[in-house]
Amino acid sequence: MLQNMIALAALFKQIPHGSARLTKVKPRFMANVIAAWGDFLRTQRRRSLHTARAYLATAGRFSEFLQDHQGGPPDFSRVE
Repeated sequence: MLQNMIALAALFKQIPHGSARLTKVKPRFMANVIAAWGDFLRTQRRRSLHTARAYLATAGRFSEFLQDHQGGPPDFSRVE
């Protein structure tokens, strides 16, 4: 599970946004990416619905933690 969360954070670091890389993300964008990740887990990785739900719940809590801890939208440049 932790590897999946690290992979999700790494994904955000790689998303291009204009001429700069996207590091700070808006909560709505984050929710959309997490939802797309859930679709990927269910369709491409063939994870069960229960497994995908658990991963998505963890990703949501991780996002909320980052927002609370960093005092605003998650900044993945500060995630190691």
